[in-house]
Amino acid sequence: MNNQKTLGTLLLLLVAMIWGTAFVFQRMGMESIGPFTFTAARMSLAAIAVGLVSRLRRGKNAKSDTREALVGGLCCGLFLCVASLFQQAGIVTTTAGKAGFISKEWWPDLCNYRRASRPAPAEGSIEETILLTLAEHGSLITRELRAACGFDGPKMRSKF
Repeated sequence: MNNQKTLGTLLLLLVAMIWGTAFVFQRMGMESIGPFTFTAARMSLAAIAVGLVSRLRRGKNAKSDTREALVGGLCCGLFLCVASLFQQAGIVTTTAGKAGFISKEWWPDLCNYRRASRPAPAEGSIEETILLTLAEHGSLITRELRAACGFDGPKMRSKF
């Protein structure tokens, strides 16, 4: 069990190193080609690799579920491609070190995004107070939002 835990930790470290250094190489790639070309080449190689692995694993006697697998794979690939395009376009305008992080300006929007898609809260509720405060002040980090809503103090933290 201990060996498996150590192996898992080492593999996570390896993945983190690969993930982190990938931004440097992507940034270097942007010096000679554009984000669309880079992403197209990357996605094409990935599609070929996934297709080969899928073909090898399926075997001759496997049940035929290729249509469902193809549709699911295309949908996942499309979303991944769009996300990669945004990432590559962002790497063009910033350093590789900053490309892997969510900026301070975007963090409140990401935290508060789910609140915008819910139905209107009951009148006078804590949820309504939060939404009205966000409408008035714009995006706020959690600590600032608590203060603006009047949720200060140890007993009020649990209500937020």
